[in-house]
Amino acid sequence: MKISFSCFNKALLLLPIVILSSLAYSQQDVKTKPKKEKKYMFVDSTERSLDISSFLDHPYGFVPIPIIVTEPAIGYGGGLALLFIQQKKKKDKGRSEMPMITGVAGGYTENKTWVAGLFHFQTWNHDKIRYMGILGKTNVNIKYYGTEDGLLSRLWGRPVKYNMNAWLIKQRLLFRVAESDFFMGFQYLFYRTENSLDTLPDRPLINKLLKKMSNTSVVSTVTMINSYDTRNNIFTPTRGMYAGWNISYNPVFLGGSNSFGRTNLYFIGYFPFASWLNTAWRFDYKYAFGDVPFYTKPSLELRGVPAMKYQGLNTLFIATEWTFNVYNRWYVDGFVGTGRAFDAFEDFSSTKFKVINYGGGFRYNIAKKYGILTGLDFAWTNNDDFAFYIVFGSAW
Repeated sequence: MKISFSCFNKALLLLPIVILSSLAYSQQDVKTKPKKEKKYMFVDSTERSLDISSFLDHPYGFVPIPIIVTEPAIGYGGGLALLFIQQKKKKDKGRSEMPMITGVAGGYTENKTWVAGLFHFQTWNHDKIRYMGILGKTNVNIKYYGTEDGLLSRLWGRPVKYNMNAWLIKQRLLFRVAESDFFMGFQYLFYRTENSLDTLPDRPLINKLLKKMSNTSVVSTVTMINSYDTRNNIFTPTRGMYAGWNISYNPVFLGGSNSFGRTNLYFIGYFPFASWLNTAWRFDYKYAFGDVPFYTKPSLELRGVPAMKYQGLNTLFIATEWTFNVYNRWYVDGFVGTGRAFDAFEDFSSTKFKVINYGGGFRYNIAKKYGILTGLDFAWTNNDDFAFYIVFGSAW
């Protein structure tokens, strides 16, 4: 899919950089006369570079993060996230510091999709307990391609319009195992959605299926989480691993509309090759079983791939990303990945990987103290998909 960028879209992409740069230079101008050194909110006092670390250190400060939506499945749009990040003054027994993060976010796209939500992350007892909570409201208009590698798209020639009007509550609590880097815990997800799919002209059999899928559905899922986390930074890691195995169950007796389950095996490793080169590697496998609602089936999550385009009872993908430090705080990155959605393993073994994604972008170290990189990524696939992304922190 070819994308033509308008002047308006380019202005939106540059706006946050222009605003922060203007603030930085205005802070630098103030420092021409005073004799003693001052600490500036948006400037690193030693490098004279744009940096928001001091701003994040402010006890009552927050950082506004402009959201530029470029997801092909829902169209272009924008929004704003307000993050309050409070760094702990004491280190957690030699481990990397885990800040408290609270925020509110909202966004709207050209196809009338909108989302709003609250979220909070916090640790206690020297990072032995980790909590995350999310409350959200969504009204998503998305292109639905059907499962089994785009069944509807192959039969009809294009996806159908699908609306999801939903409330979401997510609560996660993890406990560190002794003094190790292993965590165990639970997560509860409540998701009530009103599903509506458009019918197709002169396709009575497909329309019968689409009407059956248009309903009100409830997900009430409990997940057991087992994870291993040695990342040196939760924002933009440069070394360490994040791996684990989760298994979820959605029973009817907890209020769910269907009885089904999912499991997820994942690995992300960050391995620096040199002071100027960092590499990241990712593996992800998901499997769903039981009476699985169509909108909860696993789908491939690769940059450049439209959301829910490739669904199946199984999804598997591998990916790598390489980040090069080219000058001072500036980086360039390149990435490639491949994956497949399939219902049965005999289907997978008889065919090649369905999707290949690739692309690149740039990063700027916007908060050196916190290790936060931000920038742009451009992604393509072998199936003529394209998307670009505003990245704050890690793309994964």
